[in-house]
Amino acid sequence: MTKQKNVAAQNAETKSKIKDCALEFRDNQSMPRALLDCFEALGIDLRRDVLTWHDRMPVGGPSVAYRGNWLTQKLRFFDYEIYLDAKDEYVTEIDIWEDITEHVEVNERNRGTGKSGAWLSIEVLNELNE
Repeated sequence: MTKQKNVAAQNAETKSKIKDCALEFRDNQSMPRALLDCFEALGIDLRRDVLTWHDRMPVGGPSVAYRGNWLTQKLRFFDYEIYLDAKDEYVTEIDIWEDITEHVEVNERNRGTGKSGAWLSIEVLNELNE
């Protein structure tokens, strides 16, 4: 039987994952240049905004989907799903680029779960931009 983590430990683990993602991106920008150019064209500051999570979804066809979430310095959250060609050289489709800020719970204290993921993301943004 595994012991369940307390709220503080759960929040620390979640925040660590968000920060690791943001730092890994800022340090390496290990995404295709076409995707980075697309983000910049959509208003993302690659040096100051925070990538909170992302993944690459091979779909087996002529394109590859990238999806994730950005938090901007203006405290706006954006979900994205952007398709690149199979060689990652150009954008074939922007399926989702949505400001989801109004649907995101930003709360420092949630009963049973502590800080919301959005709150933790904002903490990471502030820490990285100090």
